[in-house]
Amino acid sequence: MLGCFLSGAVFSLPYFYEKLFPFAFLGLFCFFWLLKLEVLEKRRFRGILCFFLGFYLCLCSWFLAMYPLAAFGFTPFQAGLVIGFCCLFVPLKMALQHSFFLWLGKFLPQNPYLRAIGYGCLWVAAELSLHFGILAFPWGTVALSQTGFAPLIRTVSLFGSEWVTLFAVTFCALAVEAVKSKEQRMALVTSGVFILPLMAGYLLAMFPGSSQPATMQAAILQGNISTDEKWGENVSGEIFETYVTMTEEAAEKGAEVIVLPETAVPVNFREGGVIHETFARITKEHGCTVVMGIFRRVGEDAFNSMIAIDKEGKLSTLYDKRHPVPFGEYMPMGDFLEQVFPALAGLNPEGALTPGETTCYIENDDYRIGSYICFDSVFGGQEGASAGVDFTVVVTNDGWFEESAALGQHLRHAKLRAIESGKALLRAANTGISAIVDKDGSLLAHSSPMKKEILYGEMPLYENGTLYGIVGDVIPVFCILYLAALFGYAGVRFLRIRKKA
Repeated sequence: MLGCFLSGAVFSLPYFYEKLFPFAFLGLFCFFWLLKLEVLEKRRFRGILCFFLGFYLCLCSWFLAMYPLAAFGFTPFQAGLVIGFCCLFVPLKMALQHSFFLWLGKFLPQNPYLRAIGYGCLWVAAELSLHFGILAFPWGTVALSQTGFAPLIRTVSLFGSEWVTLFAVTFCALAVEAVKSKEQRMALVTSGVFILPLMAGYLLAMFPGSSQPATMQAAILQGNISTDEKWGENVSGEIFETYVTMTEEAAEKGAEVIVLPETAVPVNFREGGVIHETFARITKEHGCTVVMGIFRRVGEDAFNSMIAIDKEGKLSTLYDKRHPVPFGEYMPMGDFLEQVFPALAGLNPEGALTPGETTCYIENDDYRIGSYICFDSVFGGQEGASAGVDFTVVVTNDGWFEESAALGQHLRHAKLRAIESGKALLRAANTGISAIVDKDGSLLAHSSPMKKEILYGEMPLYENGTLYGIVGDVIPVFCILYLAALFGYAGVRFLRIRKKA
């Protein structure tokens, strides 16, 4: 069991240090090697659970950086309860969920090739399951561990992030079978499984498929306003002036697109209101576009939204955040938890947010802009990849996490969204890391965390999309059909044997 736990911890290393991507393969190899041991035959589920506990407990350790939640006036004890819940219950929930799917591997056929692919499909199914429910948190995908492995991560543009999961898990399961069997044929097949996708990645780099793109001067505003300050009393005016001054500076230096972070000014945004008119004056004077995260109310509903103001001062369509953060923007089982822990009522300064149902982009006469707000960027981007956008914008506030590993991990999700769409991406983070991301996931420019600055850079405007934007989520569909066929055949065979007996 200790070996399984340590394998999970090794698997987590690339999530903290991007260049350690080989350790994801090492962790997976050790995991499947241990599953082949006789000692785990009768304790299979416990062994699998230990692996995922080792992984998720390490992965989610950055929750500790949120302590002591001073912005909400918690006592050290109350803050400890909330952080303890995040550090222990959330990993346990994800580990149990993931373990159930991998435990089903005991019913896969004994054929090593079918079995290895089956494990890859089960892992994809487990990752997909983490997208749903009141505590949806698909943070630890295999693809996220491989953003430092350029040849492999480029292939996300072909079949999406789930493809990387299917590839990595299948390869490692096959590698264990090849080593244990010592069969030359299986070794050759395993080598081919590893080499062919990497060749595809190299070819994508050599033949990008489009001519030299036009570029645009972009500026990203990182106000570095802490969470304690942002939602404090009587500070919205000061925050507003900070961003107006920074926007004017960026516009005067020739920025054509200026991006402000999530809910940049924490007051209700209205068309024709002070915020709109002030930034419209800047866009009209300098002929630029301002994209900003806003807070708005419609009746009893509160929305975390994104909007653009064009060079004529007109507003684009709206995008409303689709995935509010549990405990940060809405309270799961709120009535019950707030009765047990009354202090939790302070976790949502402006009340629970309403999930958005708008399109995945904002649009005006000049641009169609792919849109993600904070937690949205953690979820897959097939809809964004197929939307035909000119570029993508992610606005976020990661100030909760100080300078922990969460900053880099969240940025890597934005890299995956850029690769999926084949379009450049601008990421504006209140306290960092802000970045300009190229279509292959590389950083063209990035800011330092916990620092007030304006990030300038040239953003390419690519015309062509990606194969993934055309074919969509074929990998999850393949995995579901493959598992249904395997388990269906196994079920029919079991019934026949039982009938004969």
